[in-house]
Order: sequence, then structure tokens, then C-alpha cells
Amino acid sequence: MNERVTSVFLAILLGWVIWGIASLMLPGIAALIVGIVAGGLLVRFLRHSIALRGIVAVLDPMGVVLPILILRQAFGAIGLPFQPFGAAELLGFLALYIPFLAASFGVLPIDFYRVGYRPLPVALIVLALCLCAALTGHWIIALIAVVGQALWVFKIGSSNYFDHVLHATLVPLTIVVLMARMLG
Repeated sequence: MNERVTSVFLAILLGWVIWGIASLMLPGIAALIVGIVAGGLLVRFLRHSIALRGIVAVLDPMGVVLPILILRQAFGAIGLPFQPFGAAELLGFLALYIPFLAASFGVLPIDFYRVGYRPLPVALIVLALCLCAALTGHWIIALIAVVGQALWVFKIGSSNYFDHVLHATLVPLTIVVLMARMLG
């Protein structure tokens, strides 16, 4: 089951990259279709190639956060309205997540990452994220929290909850989004 979930997440990720490249040459929906089809075909026929195994090795554990955010962007591209994250929210995320990563790497004397192995703190974190989603109107946060918890509970993927709902690539992605807003 883990390999199937990873394959689906990989197809979404590859489709997103190809969609981005195709959007330089094709109109919006055509580029999206090319990305979806190409991502699916790559995983279907080249899943066990060195290149795709290498991508999985670098990004693993992928968790649900990247695929869900990519799907949110894709649904937004076809017209579903989504409230964008504000600059203050993105800066707040970075202010919390960068110290979390530093602590996880042993730079700080505390390790919040360990909390992700225990059921009660995970349940409280999920409830807090759902409350945050209700207060801010970003239902995608609740979706990420609950889907991540479901995969964690059913032991699909990592044994740590944070691996399902966070990913180190969110730091550069968030910085790029903030820079793009400042420039444009």
C-alpha cells in the first residue's frame, strides 16, 4: 500500500512540474492536461527507473502536504475559488517551521519531532490545525491535517505524523511565493 500511495503522490508531483513547463508554451487547461497525463504515464511506465527512484529517495517521506497543495493549485487553475494564504500567514509558517526543522536536526536542545510518534499530542495537533482552518477559512489546512492523520493511523507511510503534514521543501516554496508577491 505504501508504494501505491507514493506512486500516486509522485505522479501528482511530476504532473505539477510538467504542467509548469507546459504552461510556458500552452494555454492553461491544455498545459494542465499535459501535466496530468505525462505525470501518470511517467509513473506508470518508468516508476522503477533510477531517475524516479532517485526523486522518491530525495523527497521521501513525501507526505500529503505537497500533493494536496498541488491539487489545490490545479483546481484553482480550472476555476475553483480558493482563498490565498496571506503574507502574514506565510511568514508565520516560516517563523514556526524553520525552528522546528532546526530542532529536528539537533541544532536546538529540544526535539518537537518526537511528539509526532505519540497519539495524544498528534490528536491535539490535528484539532488545533482544524480550529486554525475554521478561523482562517483555509479548509485545505484541515484537509492536510486529517488526511495526514488517517495515513499515520493506518500506518501508510512514515511512523511520524509530521512526515505526513510537513516537508522541508515547503521552506523554499514559501520563500518563492513571498518573493513573487513582493516583485509582482
